[in-house]
Amino acid sequence: MKPALGAVLPLALLSCAHAAAPGSDVDTGYARAVSSWTAKAEIYKFADERAHFMATVESRVFREQRVRERSRQLGWPPATELAELDKESRDSDRETSFVVAVYTEVPRENDLGDTGSIWRIALLTPTGELLPIAVDRLGRADENMQALYPYMDRFIRAYRIHFPKVGQGPATLLIASGAGKAELKFDQL
Repeated sequence: MKPALGAVLPLALLSCAHAAAPGSDVDTGYARAVSSWTAKAEIYKFADERAHFMATVESRVFREQRVRERSRQLGWPPATELAELDKESRDSDRETSFVVAVYTEVPRENDLGDTGSIWRIALLTPTGELLPIAVDRLGRADENMQALYPYMDRFIRAYRIHFPKVGQGPATLLIASGAGKAELKFDQL
């Protein structure tokens, strides 16, 4: 007796669903680093998502792992990788920064980098509140950005938010407006 196709097909698909694609970097140390240094928050009005935020804190450890991943992806020579590591180390000593992916239901509200933005941004630490010193609009995620930040897609807009240097410890990245408040919590910076 032959099993019915309807019974076999779901089992066949299920067995393939968890297999990593050949050459996939799903389980790399870098993917774990992105996950461990990233927080997310959503703002809802009733059942409708108004805004979605994902932020990766650019700690010294994360910056080093990101440079090594970019070097691997782009085939940098050792001298280029070392120069990038040096630059990232200097940046890490000077500031605390986050790469933030933003989706808003209303596209014109996706304006974190604008001076007239509806969003208030602050970094809440045990010693007080810090305001950003700069917000860079990185734009829509291209293939290179998506390779470094897998949570980004074509529907988001990316930003880099710069704060004065903060020491180790917990912090909350606050992004708030009349639409609601998103609190992205980090155990360490």
